[in-house]
Amino acid sequence: MRGIRRRGPANKADGSPVFVDLSNIEMASETRTVMVRVIEVHSKDDILKTKENAAKGYMMIFDLSRFEGKAEDLKDAGKSIRALASETNTAHYRINDNVSVLAQPGTRVEKVKIVRKDGNGG
Repeated sequence: MRGIRRRGPANKADGSPVFVDLSNIEMASETRTVMVRVIEVHSKDDILKTKENAAKGYMMIFDLSRFEGKAEDLKDAGKSIRALASETNTAHYRINDNVSVLAQPGTRVEKVKIVRKDGNGG
C-alpha cells in the first residue's frame, strides 16, 4: 500500500505578472472542414482499397447501387464494409440496401425520411 506523499513547494516564475488584453486583437477565424469521400462500389475489391482512407478518419459513403455481381456477392460487400469499420475503429451506419456510411465514432448521422402528401398514402 502506498503512503500519502506531500507535494513540494510550487515553482514560481520570476518577475511580475503581465496582463494581455485580447479584446483589441483580431483573430483569424478558422473554418473546420470535414472530408467526405463517396465511393461508388462495383466490386468487393473497391471496398478493400478504401482502408487507408478510413484509417485517416475520412467520412466515407459507400454507394452500392451500381454493384456488379450476384445478390450473395452484394451481401459479402456489406460484410466487408462492417469489417472495415471494425478494423479502423470507425462507426458503420446502414442507410438502406445500397448505401452505407463509415464515420468517426461520435459523428451524428441522421437518416431523414421525407413524408410526401401526394395521395400515395401520405
